[in-house]
Amino acid sequence: MRKQHGVALVLVLWVSVLLTVVASSFIVERRTEAIIVRNSASLARAEGAADAGVYRGIYEMYRSDNPPERWKRDGSVQEWSFDSIPVRVELRDESAKIDINTASEPLLRGLLTSSGLNDADAAKLLDAILDWRDPDALKRPNGAEEPDYRDAGLTYKPANSAFQAIDDAEQFADVVDLDLESG
Repeated sequence: MRKQHGVALVLVLWVSVLLTVVASSFIVERRTEAIIVRNSASLARAEGAADAGVYRGIYEMYRSDNPPERWKRDGSVQEWSFDSIPVRVELRDESAKIDINTASEPLLRGLLTSSGLNDADAAKLLDAILDWRDPDALKRPNGAEEPDYRDAGLTYKPANSAFQAIDDAEQFADVVDLDLESG
């Protein structure tokens, strides 16, 4: 009979441990679900604020009463609050951008000189841009083709095709010996 009392005690302890594990797993699961719900609500609020910023920007840009505080498409930042969430809106005119892959030589030259480059540096950079995007291996007077990149100790070469990313436009500055960051 004494042996049975010991078995009953062990059985009760194991059942207690099992119930504790089950209860703990339910607690962890509910906590995880609560975090997911809280994150979803935060994401929905942020998305709502972002949408409000877009719609407010459109409204302010096309207001018919034409007030002096009407938002302009000059890239200036407009700050306001939506449902206690700070929102920053910046409007830019996309038609003012120049596609470096299709822009003509005179347009690119004008862009480079208007951005502050002198004529010699603008000519170097222009020829490097045109050599990068043209399909041949012929070097322009101030440009750079594959041997020039190799001679400059660079591990990359001109794509001889359209620019794929902004990083492409930064790469050829080394080969024409220009510091684009300071100018």
